[in-house]
Amino acid sequence: GSTPFRSSAPCRSELPPLRPPPDPDVTEPVKGGGWVHRESRILVELHDRLCDNHALLPWDFATLWAERETVTIGGMAVPTMARRRLPVYLAVHGIRHGWQRMLWLVDLAAVLDTSETWDVALDDAAAQGLEGMMLHVGWALHHWLGRPVPAEISARGRRRVDVRLLNWLVARFQDGPDWYETLPRNSVRRFIAGSVWSRAITYMMKPSGGFWRRQLAFDLSSPQDRAAFALPDRLNWLYPLIRPFGWAIRRLR
Repeated sequence: GSTPFRSSAPCRSELPPLRPPPDPDVTEPVKGGGWVHRESRILVELHDRLCDNHALLPWDFATLWAERETVTIGGMAVPTMARRRLPVYLAVHGIRHGWQRMLWLVDLAAVLDTSETWDVALDDAAAQGLEGMMLHVGWALHHWLGRPVPAEISARGRRRVDVRLLNWLVARFQDGPDWYETLPRNSVRRFIAGSVWSRAITYMMKPSGGFWRRQLAFDLSSPQDRAAFALPDRLNWLYPLIRPFGWAIRRLR
């Protein structure tokens, strides 16, 4: 989930400027930035792609734009993602953040309202290697929201070890009587949730070698480190070594 950035000036992003990475197939800048208005405290997020790691959900813009639907907001026509795409995208976004905002799960309950929508969502997820992730959604809807889920979906999830493991990891991420509260920035619980459980959830969403290799490259070489320590290209191999120092500097400053 996105935590509002604290700002002392109207609409000022606190994300550091990012130097273009030398190899976009290995590491990329973060997918978006956030701005908070000083007076209204309204958060605006601008994203330039669906996921940080394109290998997680490699839908291309041309396809999404061709399938777009239109909704009317405040009298204006606004293009939006096709409804049939929403279940997989909402699941990827919500699970990637450990369901930090339950609103994403409520949204999924609204779009997965028939056996037919479940069938389409599972087919779309399976095409991207995300079937287990989608079966986890059925577990979460049933156990956390008490929503009816087709019996076959629940049975398929119980039979798969990867789904049961993902269920356990997400439950650990949300553990404790104060699960709904934002943990203090420098607390041990926040470190464990964000650096241990959250990363484990990410890898378990798509247990494939290609995705894991790309995700490991992200985890070992942070875009924030590249912005803070501008090394020449021939020294790019040093970024994984300075990763712990960059992490500590960002949290202790």
